[in-house]
Formats: sequence, structure tokens, C-alpha cells
Amino acid sequence: MNCLQLLWICISLTGQIQASQKPPETPPAQPSRQTFEGLQLLLQGDRQADDGNINQAQITYQAAMEKLLPNIRHKPFKHTVKRDETRREKLGQVLVEEWEKEVTPKEFQLDEATWKVMDLIPQESNLKSAYIQLLTEEVAAFYDPKTKTMHLIREPENKDREKPKKPASLLDMLMGQKDGFDKQETQGVIAHELTHALDDQHFDLDAISNAVKDDDDAALAVSSLFEGEATLTMMAVQQGDWTGSQIVATPAEGLNRVMRLLSPLMPMAGGETARKSPPVMNESLIFPYLQGVVFCASLTNKGGWDALNQAYENPPISTEQILHPEKYQGPKSDWPIAIQVSPMQSPEGFNILGNSVIGELTTRILLGRFGGRNAAAGWGGDTLTVLQSKTDSKKLACAWMTTWDSIQDAREFTAGIAQRWATKTDQDSAPTKPIQGDVKIKSESLHIELRGKDVLVIRGLDPKTSQSFSDFIWPNVRKTPKTFRWPATRAKSRPNP
Repeated sequence: MNCLQLLWICISLTGQIQASQKPPETPPAQPSRQTFEGLQLLLQGDRQADDGNINQAQITYQAAMEKLLPNIRHKPFKHTVKRDETRREKLGQVLVEEWEKEVTPKEFQLDEATWKVMDLIPQESNLKSAYIQLLTEEVAAFYDPKTKTMHLIREPENKDREKPKKPASLLDMLMGQKDGFDKQETQGVIAHELTHALDDQHFDLDAISNAVKDDDDAALAVSSLFEGEATLTMMAVQQGDWTGSQIVATPAEGLNRVMRLLSPLMPMAGGETARKSPPVMNESLIFPYLQGVVFCASLTNKGGWDALNQAYENPPISTEQILHPEKYQGPKSDWPIAIQVSPMQSPEGFNILGNSVIGELTTRILLGRFGGRNAAAGWGGDTLTVLQSKTDSKKLACAWMTTWDSIQDAREFTAGIAQRWATKTDQDSAPTKPIQGDVKIKSESLHIELRGKDVLVIRGLDPKTSQSFSDFIWPNVRKTPKTFRWPATRAKSRPNP
């Protein structure tokens, strides 16, 4: 069986989950007159595509979705969504411009240094270039919450005369097909992006994103809410659920099983850059879609679309909550801990580039075959301080303070990270037996201290400097319930109960 066959089996399983769901206990909402108008526009767009007018078809599909989505999501567009047609050959330039508006050079330097010091990407990598190339390959249309604009990708004129392809699968619509034009795929992508526009008109997505921009893990969690809902809505469009009453009952657990099958195959379904990218790049880009839709389904299974609206009032703030929706829901939600080392002073010979929050997902990716899923579970909070040598800009070091839900969770992480970062000369320092009690693991360039539920990892410094840095950090650690200042109309995150 080849990968393509396996992909189609996975998509078939998704369809079976939807088909086998129990009928709703209450009668489904009835399609509105606006829905019928939207369906007529879809047919019109299909005829335009069949005639080879694919760029005009995209415009018609947008008009159709602006009529169809309100009845699916049970909330109206407040105004027509502004549209821009971006030529495919200029897409990279547009993405670079948008990127530079959103991320400063200093912020991007920190992101790149974080992944390099953690051995998540090669030292010679140019992260920005790789991201731009990866996104340019995959984008079929996108909504920009900063400019409130829907960008349709205008294909070269000679593609207007290409014949439509066979219907696209859910996987194709998530990743974007590149060869020719597919009507169903284009409808799905436009529905996905216009869902962002609809939510933006009600909740101000840019303001929510700005609230978590300094916390990478929380930003990924918020993105999972955005992309998960848009993917769920896109699935409703794909199956013709124009009232949105069936898709909300699709079992989250069943979706989770299918998405876990899809996840390792997604890079192979993408372009050449996706196939060659480090796992952390692919997984962090795919995570908001695959795991985000499972998270959103877990909410709609219990509370329908209203539960998602409420999630925008109090967004998830960690990938842990996306991976384990039960930690987000209910009065006993396991909300993460914010860790600060204050005041932070860099060791001699180094400057502090900045701080990051790694979170459960990236910890899981980092540990991989060294306990991965189990060693990252039980994450309670962390802060990673990235250091750069004053004399050699390529020389990086870090101090990673973490806290865990239990002592056993902390021990499993300690064992995993000791094995993951042990060099050939450090192998004797890596634990070979289960850890019992507090431990201190010291080697040539790695310093790990486990104290109860807290673990400090220092990497890239000589033993003497590591010990001195450790002695400074421990008494200056502050742990508080993590909260964010959401836009004025939104509730603040709840602390641990």
C-alpha cells in the first residue's frame, strides 16, 4: 500500500465518522433564503470554472460563502468582506511584507535562536526564508485580520483554460493542491478563510493574537482555536451541512484518531519544501489545523457553536489545553503556570537574547524517541532564556526552567531531556535507570537539576559557569497562574482553581 492509498483511507475514515454520528436530539435548523441564494451562487461559480474562468469563479465563490457561512455558524457578517486579488507570482512578496509588519527582526532572531539552541533546526538554517517558501507553496487564499482583507490568489491567465480536476479531499483542502484548479477545494479554502473574517468581525482576531504575541506556546494555542474552527466549518461545507447542525456532533475522539493518522503524512502531501523541512516546522504549522479541529469539536460536542463563541471570550492559552481539551473545560481546568526569573542576569561572556515559552507540543517534538509523548505530558509551565556569546554570534546557550503537574512527570522529563541532549562525551551522565528523588546531572555542556516538580536545564555553558548560573536562578524563580490581558470586551483567563 502506498502513501496515497493510505491518505485516501484516512479521508474515508473521516467521512465514516461524520456519517455514523447520532442524529441531533432537536430538529436541525432550516436553511434560510440567504442559504438558497448562496447555493445558486455556488452553481454559478461552478459554471464559470467549467468555462475556464477560474479567477471569476473564485470571486463568485466568495460571494456565495458570505451568504452560506452565517447559517452554518449561526452568526451574521456585519459587513461585506473586503477583497484583494493577489497574483500567484507576487504572493511571496505579499507574505514577506505581512510577516515584517507582524514580526520584528529582533523577535525573529529570538525565534530562530530558540530552535537552534534546542537542536530543533540545523545551525545553518535560515528560518525566515524557509517559512516564506513553505507558505508560498501551500497558500491558496488567505484572510488578513490586520487589513480586514480576503486575498484571493489570482492564477496566471493560461491556467484559466485548464479543465477542473476531480473533487479534492479534506487533506487536499487543508494543504492546498498545486496542479490545476479544483472547484471543491477552492470552495473549501474560501470557506475556511472567510470563517476567519466572520470571527474577526465579532471578536477582533488581531487583538486576541496581540495579547499572546510574547508567548509562543499561547500564540500556538490561540491559532489552534482560530484554525480549528475554520477547519470544522470547512468540513461542514464539504459535506453540505448548510445549517451547521450535523458537523457540531462529529465525535471529537473519532476525529482525533483520524487526525493522528494524518499528521505524519501531511508533509508528504505538501510541496518539496514541506517534505524537506525539520519536523518542528511542519508540526507547528499543521498542529493548529489537525489538533485544533479536534479541540473545537470537543467543545461543540458539548455546547454546540455557542461553546466556540465562548472560547473566544476566554481563549486556550497553552498547547497542553489543545492536546488535552479536558484541561481547558470545566471548573477543574488545569491552567498553566507562568514562570519568571527576576531579576535575570546573564552569565559572564553572554548576552540575553530573550525568553520563550516552549510548551507541551514543542517539548514533545524535541524529545521524540526519548519518551516524547509521555515525557512531555504533565507539563505545567516553563520559560526558556536564550543566551548569545558576546564574541561569537553563532555560539548559543540556554536556561530552561520548567514545572510539572507531578513529581513523576518531572522525573520522566528529566530522564528524557538528559538522553536527548547528552553528547557522545556526556553519555555516562545520562540516566539509565528510573530517577528516584531529586537529582543533579552535570556534564561537559549540560547541567540538569530536578527539585520536586521543578526542573532546570542549562545547556551550552561550561560546568563552572552552569553551576554559578544555576545558583543564581533557583532563588529568583517566581511562579504565578498564567493570565493575559485580552481585549477590553473579553474576559481574562481563569487562574488555576
